[in-house]
Amino acid sequence: MSDMNMRNKLTKITEAAKNGEHVTERTKNIGFKVFLTFIVLGIVALVGLSTALLIYGHWISAIIFFLTSAVFSYALFKLIIADDIRNL
Repeated sequence: MSDMNMRNKLTKITEAAKNGEHVTERTKNIGFKVFLTFIVLGIVALVGLSTALLIYGHWISAIIFFLTSAVFSYALFKLIIADDIRNL
């Protein structure tokens, strides 16, 4: 009996995740903010890594990591200012 209840719950969760209709806007906003937070942490880590590489004299690697962080920063900027994700 409990297995069928668990199976029904998992089916409902799967349907909600596929359709996205049952997910509230507040939940979507929280998920987006968590996603942005991790992207910002990644950008900060890349900038820190490129700075450390620059200090230790690895110029080419530092430039590559700095350019990568710049690309991620631009993508993050576009995500934040986008009114609708389809307009990107």
